[in-house]
Amino acid sequence: MLRYFQKKFKKMKEQKGFSLIELMIVVSIIGILFAVLVPRLGNSVDKAKIAGVKSDMRSFETAVRQYYIEKSELPTADKLAPSSGPKYLDADPTSVYDPWKGKYKYKPVNNNKTILIYSTGINKADDTEDGTTIANDDMGIEIDFSSGSPVVTPKGLD
Repeated sequence: MLRYFQKKFKKMKEQKGFSLIELMIVVSIIGILFAVLVPRLGNSVDKAKIAGVKSDMRSFETAVRQYYIEKSELPTADKLAPSSGPKYLDADPTSVYDPWKGKYKYKPVNNNKTILIYSTGINKADDTEDGTTIANDDMGIEIDFSSGSPVVTPKGLD
């Protein structure tokens, strides 16, 4: 029995590379792993972009609320980042780019009692329904002040 293993060990020492079958098995395993992991990574990029929009919307909402508390009026986009005086944001929301390289939209509607702040998303088409609500394929927030206190409704951010 010992001689059998000694022969096998000696034969394995003389072998200088991998067999074709071993290489094919390794390549097929790598291919299977690649096929399983790539779609998951692609989905992660989209999730990260949506998370970026959510973060921006929270910043915009906080700035609008703070301005409203201090001034008792709804701000226009340029009043959130004035050149002088208190700044609520580093930049005007309409000059900030979303993750898809489009600019955010800031629209007061409902006789300036509601503010729509949104990203047009990947399609970059500003297709808000009659200009008063955020379209289904866009992502953003609607801040309604008609009741006296702000009511925030997220749209397309789920």
